[in-house]
Amino acid sequence: MKMPPGGRTTSSAKFGVGEEVNSTIVRPTQSDAFTVLLPFPPSANRLVRHTRAGHYPSKAYTAWKKDADRFLEVQLANGLKLPTPPWAGAFVAETRLHPPDNRVRDLDNVGAKAIFDKITAWKIVEDDSQCIKLLSFWDRESLSPGTAMVTIWEASS
Repeated sequence: MKMPPGGRTTSSAKFGVGEEVNSTIVRPTQSDAFTVLLPFPPSANRLVRHTRAGHYPSKAYTAWKKDADRFLEVQLANGLKLPTPPWAGAFVAETRLHPPDNRVRDLDNVGAKAIFDKITAWKIVEDDSQCIKLLSFWDRESLSPGTAMVTIWEASS
């Protein structure tokens, strides 16, 4: 979905019988936001393994984190600048995801946990608990299969 001029998009959804709710999302200008591309993350159900000996990151999650680091290295080599210092305080995040295949997935199980852990580890944000609003979308039009994109911006007071 391309953003119209002014960074506003309006959507409406039906809740219940005949009840329609409209919402407007105000996106910042490019200079006020930070965007980074990542590989499509594993499901939140596959991030951690549990054994009698304890909890540990799954092989899929460990591999994804390494792939994400490579994605970042390429973007840095192509001119991406990380925010310095890391973003502190309340922020809004938008995640867009394009699955690698056509399997059915739950949007709420994909994206936020792994992506937020990574942008915190990369010191893009100081603390991912400061995210006060998360917008997540399937985006099969503007992203390549098997990728995700996160955009963050300061929350309005």
